Amino acid sequence: MYILIHNKGEISLTDTKKITSNKADKLFIMDCLFIVLMLASVLFSIWKCRYGFGGNDEAFYLDTPHRLTLGDALIKDEWNLSQLSSFLLLPFTWLYTTITGGTAGILLVARFAYILIHCIVSVFIYIRLRKFGYTALAASVLFFVYTPYDIMALSYNTMGLDLVAVTGVLMATTSYQKKLPLIISGLTFAGAVLCNPYLLMAYVIFAGCMVINLIVKKLKKVNNIFAGDYFSFKTFLWFTVGAGILAALFFAFFFTRAGISHIQTNLPYMLSDPEHPGIPILTRLNFYFTTIWNAANLFNVSIIAYAVVLLAMIIDRKRRPHRVFYLTATCAIVLFAYCCLFEKLVDYNYNAIMFPFIYLGITSYILTENKNRNLLVCLFSLGIIYSFVLCLSSNQYFYITSMAMASTNIASFIFTGILIREIRAEKYDENQKKVEMFAFGSNDKTTSYSYAPKKIFSAVAFVCTALVILCQGCMQLTVKANHVFWDYNVSYLNTQLTGGPADGIITNQANAKTYQSILSDINQLYGNKKGENLLFLTAKTWTYLAAEDMNYATFSGWLSGENDTAVTRLNQYYTINPQKTPEYIYIPKESKWNFTNLTADANAKGYTVKETNAGYSLEKQK
Repeated sequence: MYILIHNKGEISLTDTKKITSNKADKLFIMDCLFIVLMLASVLFSIWKCRYGFGGNDEAFYLDTPHRLTLGDALIKDEWNLSQLSSFLLLPFTWLYTTITGGTAGILLVARFAYILIHCIVSVFIYIRLRKFGYTALAASVLFFVYTPYDIMALSYNTMGLDLVAVTGVLMATTSYQKKLPLIISGLTFAGAVLCNPYLLMAYVIFAGCMVINLIVKKLKKVNNIFAGDYFSFKTFLWFTVGAGILAALFFAFFFTRAGISHIQTNLPYMLSDPEHPGIPILTRLNFYFTTIWNAANLFNVSIIAYAVVLLAMIIDRKRRPHRVFYLTATCAIVLFAYCCLFEKLVDYNYNAIMFPFIYLGITSYILTENKNRNLLVCLFSLGIIYSFVLCLSSNQYFYITSMAMASTNIASFIFTGILIREIRAEKYDENQKKVEMFAFGSNDKTTSYSYAPKKIFSAVAFVCTALVILCQGCMQLTVKANHVFWDYNVSYLNTQLTGGPADGIITNQANAKTYQSILSDINQLYGNKKGENLLFLTAKTWTYLAAEDMNYATFSGWLSGENDTAVTRLNQYYTINPQKTPEYIYIPKESKWNFTNLTADANAKGYTVKETNAGYSLEKQK
């Protein structure tokens, strides 16, 4: 925290006590404001989470952990690439089904669980960063308000983002002499890796930086960024211990149900997912940048404009007296980028709005004198790496890249706050023609022989920065209040679902009618059955949760479409895992299948076909 120097740069003990008291009062006011905003945000989220049941993603997040509670194994029985994250969801699913005796209402309760966990993470972020002032408050509250794709559920996206944020914040704010925080950081990082295995790349980079750290320290280059304790051998060691604990638990669980031979047999089929075809790493790298460049109409103009400002900052040897101008220019570019992306906010691609704030983060870090390297290395850089590995593993490209920026933006808020305080703390001495400032809690002061900017320019920069933060918050709140993933606007959702896994969720009448009719069929056909193999030939992933105690007779609850490719993969699956051959098959009438071909093929394989109210029930003759 920076304050002005009075009395020729000296400060009395009385002044120190006053400053300390004022600081405590300001922190108390800020804490109260944070509590109020978080309570309002939580209540807002609880209200919103009941709306929407249009997509298949949400139920699928619970399909794999649910089938694990029934005795299935990872990789051996499940082929979807996102399956490792189900290990983190297994405790929740097991606990819920054990307490309630089934899966009725599990989707809505999982939404509440997400709100609780996301709230805890946001409070943790605020507690660790509150010393940085009101920008820490804005960072933590807006991080809570944001939900990837607006799907308020526990998933590899929401859990991965939270775990990356916790890892980065904890690593950046801990004492590297303490072992427990480093071990916890390793645990949370390992959890993030389960959500996206490509994130192991960050660990490899960490190991490389640790080696460089040893070399740099041996050469006594203490001012090098690699010389920080965050890259020390001890830090790396205890971080690895934490990651190893979760890894040991995961592999212990895995090998109790499957062996090496199962991995060798099933892994090639798992990696041949048609929705995620193998693409060379250089091509993926090209996608990472080209999809950002082509994110929206004129968005590349913001990139070009910021590149010019960035280059000017780097080559400007007198950038300190010019930094209010660079800050103002950056804010203008961010606001322009918001305008370019505004049309994207009305659909599931609203993740894009998290991207532009990174401009402000980069500018603020470059312009600050008191650079926080810990946040740069441990949080900001980790978020960038996370965005890249997400692009490697997903077919969403810019929109998944933008999602990762929600963690990077936490650091960007703090960098911006540090820069604002430094500019406010500058004092121009007309006689000495120099700027003096000193950090609170230290007797050292820095002197820069350059002119401080006029107050009017500083005021404009501060107003522009506040406007950017205000726009970021307003857009996040507006979209979350109205947008529903793969469903109508909240104002059109007026029908509450009853029974089954989606019990209590409010959706539109068409979705409700389809859900209730299929659920009725499932209850009538399979309600009294248990432990037999059931295949749902539908993209509706919630159907497996509705069947409750029936075994999953599929390579995944996510079929990758109702098409011939899915049938081919199913046949491959049954060839390798004949014990999974279905005794029952259910096909909703509204599906896209060619029913003539399907029923003919089913009859040839010994299934009898029965038409129901909402679909077709196939039963294998014994």
